[in-house]
Amino acid sequence: MHTKVDTSYFSMQLAKKLDISEFERLIASIQSDQERIKRFILNNEDLQNKINQIEELIEKKLAKLRKELDINNLMKLMKSKAEEDNVIKGFDNTDKKINALSENLIALKKELDQAYATLEKLAVSVFSYSDGASLSTKKINPLNCLSCGNLSRNLVSGQQV
Repeated sequence: MHTKVDTSYFSMQLAKKLDISEFERLIASIQSDQERIKRFILNNEDLQNKINQIEELIEKKLAKLRKELDINNLMKLMKSKAEEDNVIKGFDNTDKKINALSENLIALKKELDQAYATLEKLAVSVFSYSDGASLSTKKINPLNCLSCGNLSRNLVSGQQV
């Protein structure tokens, strides 16, 4: 019993059979796809790292903003600013006082210079009116004898009393 084999079925199966060049092309395509997948994964890891860094920065900035927006912290900052303003006002007042004192000292110096100049003019005029008489700068002691200059009270004109 021989049965006749339908060759059309086999010819169809042979037509479906892959050629070696097509097989090599498919393997190369799969390898290139694997390379692209690896690059995608690496790029994805890089992107994930960058996203993580950005998330960390955002968290830090949010924490800073939360801290800055904290009411108690704001109150402390306002208090320190108010104290700073008071200190600045105090420095300004001190500066004004120092400037006023400086101006007063300058005016006082001018007045003293004028008084000194007036005294010099007075001394010149006194010497010119005294006709050459010299003024003594010696202190007058009431215990000295006026005629001889001795220190004893018992002497009058060089004689003992």
